[in-house]
Amino acid sequence: MIHPTDPWFPHAGPGADDAEALVICFPFAGGGAAFYRPWIEAARAKGLALLAVELPGRGRRQGEPLLRQAGAMAEALGPALRRRLDRPFLLFGHSLGALLAFETARHLRRRYALLPDALIVSGRHAPDEARDPASHRHALALPALAEELAGLNGTAPEVLAHPELLPVIAPMLQADFAMTELHRHRDEAPLDCPLLALAGSDDPEVAPGEITRWRRHAAGSFRQVTLPGDHFFLRDHRDRILDEWCAALTPDRAAA
Repeated sequence: MIHPTDPWFPHAGPGADDAEALVICFPFAGGGAAFYRPWIEAARAKGLALLAVELPGRGRRQGEPLLRQAGAMAEALGPALRRRLDRPFLLFGHSLGALLAFETARHLRRRYALLPDALIVSGRHAPDEARDPASHRHALALPALAEELAGLNGTAPEVLAHPELLPVIAPMLQADFAMTELHRHRDEAPLDCPLLALAGSDDPEVAPGEITRWRRHAAGSFRQVTLPGDHFFLRDHRDRILDEWCAALTPDRAAA
């Protein structure tokens, strides 16, 4: 049963318990569960309950300590998520969210002997890929952090237009960037579930060719889809992504 006041899933609305399948969505760096609110009704129309994860320290969870390690996030989320996994489910995440979805899948396997019906990762390099040692957004102070945000094209324009808001969100951004930039991959067996990797054709953060390297983390089937757009291509392709969710959960409903 999905409890509407669970802090991890603040936007679980009426009808979620009646859905045929669950889609657990993880936020990108600096984002929150609210990003996925416009997706909830569209998902419900396809028989899916969308549960958007709210990390500590943002949204309705402001005041809670920020997390700086993906593994710690997966462990903290585990009990709340496990109680809801009574039907087919997939994990979806974009950018930092892709890493969080991946680590959550591995935690569910280790702790509960559970695997998602599919893992869909978007806009992030494979978790075992060595990154440029110059990646240091987590250590940037204002105004350099603001310049980075403007370049990523993912921050709401009203935030960038009001510099007084940046000190409020800077700690959250630094923690999120630390989670992805300082991640230390631990080798485990590939996940025995279908894995779909989504790429943006013009993503300056990760090229489509890099996305392909997620393949080695899939013991099951692997597929890659490249969509037009920059790092935040998912904003322009919601319907296509929902179709991919349906195809992953129940292939014969992909065109529903």
